[in-house]
Amino acid sequence: MKTFLFLLGLFLAAMACVAGRSAYRHGWDYIELGIAGLFLVGSIVVLRACGRMYDSPRPPA
Repeated sequence: MKTFLFLLGLFLAAMACVAGRSAYRHGWDYIELGIAGLFLVGSIVVLRACGRMYDSPRPPA
């Protein structure tokens, strides 16, 4: 589960970069910038949750 969350976070960060580049190429389109922002926020949330799971002193079940 930890590895899946980490890879999901990396995927969301990559999608934020793709959406940001697309927004730049289309003259800073606000909708694409919003989508890039949402992907970035989602990536941060998922990676923080994954980090908490990795730092947890509790052994896996």
